[in-house]
Amino acid sequence: PDRQLLGKPILEALPEIENNSVYHSFRQVYETGITHEEHEMLIPFARPGDGVLENRYFRYTQQARTSESGQVDGILVFAYEVTEHVKARIEVEASAQQLRLIADALPVLISYIDSDRKYQFANNAYKEWFNMNPDQMVGKPVIEILGKQAYQNAKQHMDKALAGEKATYEAKMPYRENLVKHIRASYVPERRNGIVLGFYALVTDVTDEVEARSAMLKSAEEARVIAEELARANESLRLTNQQLLHTNHDLDNFIYTASHDLRAPISNIEMLMQELFSEFPEDTLQQPDVKKIVRHMESAIERFKKTIGNLTEITKLQKDNLTEARLLNLEDVIEDVKLDLAPLIKESDVEIQTNITH
Repeated sequence: PDRQLLGKPILEALPEIENNSVYHSFRQVYETGITHEEHEMLIPFARPGDGVLENRYFRYTQQARTSESGQVDGILVFAYEVTEHVKARIEVEASAQQLRLIADALPVLISYIDSDRKYQFANNAYKEWFNMNPDQMVGKPVIEILGKQAYQNAKQHMDKALAGEKATYEAKMPYRENLVKHIRASYVPERRNGIVLGFYALVTDVTDEVEARSAMLKSAEEARVIAEELARANESLRLTNQQLLHTNHDLDNFIYTASHDLRAPISNIEMLMQELFSEFPEDTLQQPDVKKIVRHMESAIERFKKTIGNLTEITKLQKDNLTEARLLNLEDVIEDVKLDLAPLIKESDVEIQTNITH
């Protein structure tokens, strides 16, 4: 606008296009007579008033006009400006590129699947999972990418999304023999004028989380089993301890009874033996064999009395557990045992040998 174009050479009317391809196409059409078309041709025009160049886009057709003799004598130009359309498309493409960069940076699967269940977008994470460039997935059916078994696990949720409902689920997905993952997925339907055109899919790998939860449950179950086994063992120990307490009580009663009931008979035997020996003549008592027998009998009665004393001490020990340990002379104990077994030793004609290291 505000320019006088009629009757002027093209470069005089529009000098800023001299180095633009639109001027070269003018000349080409004029020289060859071949029609030329452009759909979004960038042509910088000087802005009225200050002359600053502005980028403007045009869709145009340059068509040769011929004379009656068939010679090209001019060019017809049919053009209309598409600057706003091109700028809007460039902004959309820039936004899409920015979204692509963001989506590719995320460690999750992001895709758009149309109503025919074909991929129309997939981010770069799909490449790691499926060994396929995301651009190669566009237009391919979902079942072809996921595999039949994994697709069957997701199908009902896709049905729900394509029916216009958001779907969220977790599932084990056997994509292929060497790729089995536990996933958490969300499908968000896209509607336009009430019609579902497809859905956006967000898929997160939760394999580590599921395996950790499974391991924790397994550990908890193992701990429960161990606790039950310990409880049973403790109950068994309690019953055994209770039985031992009863046994100790019975043993205490036996020891107490034995130590008291035997004390009087032993004293009577000792008294009778003394009275019996007092009736013997003195020369008889001095005979070696008689003296030996008397010594054995006295020794036996002393051991009985000692045993009864020991039983009494054991009873005290069981009751208060305060008796201090004391040293014993092992040789004396062995001699006492040999005396108790003297008749059997003599009858069997055996020799007892001991080897005590001090």
